[in-house]
Amino acid sequence: MEHKEKPPWIEVAEKLQKMIEPHLPMFRAMEKMQKTIESHLPMISAAVKSYNEYKLSLEPIQYALNNYSLILKQVAATAKIPELKEERKQELVNEHIKWGKFGWTLLPDAPIKFFNKCPDNIQEADEKALVYCRKENCDEIIMDLRSRKIKKADLEEALFCYNNKKYKACALILFGIIESKIIRKHPPSSTKKWRLIGQKAIDKYKEKIETKTNVDKTFFLLLDFSNVIACLETMFEKSDGFIVEPPVINRNFLCHGMSVRSVLKKDCKKLFLLLRNLMDFIEIV
Repeated sequence: MEHKEKPPWIEVAEKLQKMIEPHLPMFRAMEKMQKTIESHLPMISAAVKSYNEYKLSLEPIQYALNNYSLILKQVAATAKIPELKEERKQELVNEHIKWGKFGWTLLPDAPIKFFNKCPDNIQEADEKALVYCRKENCDEIIMDLRSRKIKKADLEEALFCYNNKKYKACALILFGIIESKIIRKHPPSSTKKWRLIGQKAIDKYKEKIETKTNVDKTFFLLLDFSNVIACLETMFEKSDGFIVEPPVINRNFLCHGMSVRSVLKKDCKKLFLLLRNLMDFIEIV
């Protein structure tokens, strides 16, 4: 019987099959992986959506903080305090900012020069500040807050949680109140972007500073505001992927359930103080 040669295309097909066969397990694994990824696409899409919403939620806060900082820089540049040398002025600003980065804002019952020197670590700063955060001091702060334009139901709920040692719940409510105050201060414009603080606010500061009788008072008010801004920036600092939790209570770690440490009583005291001092800040700006 006469032997017929295979058509060329069959030989090519057989060669290709021999080349592919060793790689078939890998191809099957890739196919399985593809199906797994496809099955998780809804979850991935939801995660991306959640992250985008999270970034949008921070937008008004970031705008506000950036522009508060802009105001302070411009005011500091125009302030003329003949009684203080430039070096001393900068030292005072730096010390007040350090206190803010440790989570502490103006303590009503502390000595007037208390914030002029900040400890080098948060533990010592907490220890010194808590001396002026005893029950009687906190009661006065609460009375002050009750007299402000703050939603009564939210404030009382935060106080209820605080008095019943539910410090995490208290902190969450206080973060919400603080955030709402900043957002409401900067309502959306017709283009749906958060309104920046304008030249009008800067001029208002300059007018105060240029009043000779209030020069010293205004400069020290500026120090207090620098302190408040530093504290806000610290407590609302971006999470950076939730890799390392900062030593000061952080809104993003707490609100997104990524905090691994307990919320303490002193954390709530810091937040009550920040709210109290922020109200002063907002009323002027």
